[in-house]
Amino acid sequence: MRQRQEAIARELGKIVKRQQQLEATNERLQEKAIDIRHSLSDLHLTDTQYQQLRLTNEDDISLKDFVAVCTVAAFLLHFSSIIVQMQFKFKKKILIHSGFL
Repeated sequence: MRQRQEAIARELGKIVKRQQQLEATNERLQEKAIDIRHSLSDLHLTDTQYQQLRLTNEDDISLKDFVAVCTVAAFLLHFSSIIVQMQFKFKKKILIHSGFL
């Protein structure tokens, strides 16, 4: 009976130690996440920076620059689709106004 209690106590000690390690790791990860969140809050790029970063291998740029490039690319894609829609509507209005439609 005593050996069993000692074995349980050892296992419990291991579990408590692992729990403490996990809590310490979690704290470090939370701090890192806050740092990343702060660094991503300012994603301004000049046109020159954007062009240079687009030509750089993704593995060679920082996470902040990678996110900035992706954000700019998504914005440009969205903006270009809006321009195409506006051009289509404008051409349609011209055709209607000129009597072709």
